[in-house]
Amino acid sequence: MNPSTADLVEAVRRDRLRIRWCSCEQQEHSTVAEQVDALVDQTVTVVPTNSIVEGFAALLEYDPDATAA
Repeated sequence: MNPSTADLVEAVRRDRLRIRWCSCEQQEHSTVAEQVDALVDQTVTVVPTNSIVEGFAALLEYDPDATAA
């Protein structure tokens, strides 16, 4: 799946979560996702990963009380 910037902007605007993050296995997806933060009022954090396994590992480490950094 190759979502466009507009697709991701729509998803973020529709979402009511406090924290948004995107795990991207491909560089072109990361580039698109990074553009979204500048286009919406919410904060979007892109977590670059090299595989689905790394994405799941990042998700398992998620702490809603911590900052993205």
